[in-house]
Amino acid sequence: MAPLGGQDGGRDLQSHDGTLRVACYFPVKEFRPYEDIEAKFLSDMKKAQKGGAKSFTFVTGQVLQLAEKVKLKALSFTKDTTVYDCTDILSVVSMPEAGFL
Repeated sequence: MAPLGGQDGGRDLQSHDGTLRVACYFPVKEFRPYEDIEAKFLSDMKKAQKGGAKSFTFVTGQVLQLAEKVKLKALSFTKDTTVYDCTDILSVVSMPEAGFL
């Protein structure tokens, strides 16, 4: 809603009813260590929880190992948490069904 950390209350995207919140983390042209990604995840996740979300999705252009994705999900307030990294994004947008993207 407000790129680069504006006054959006931690909502990069949300469903109409506000029960799904999506947070994005795409640092410009630089690799960030896992600790930075985790800190951003926790910050955005807490805002989503405070905002009444029931589901949380975190999308990052950074590379995450499977164990790191599992760790992030375990830190979430809801079991309905999804984490997408750059590899996942590439897989989704490369599917034939995603031609409209």
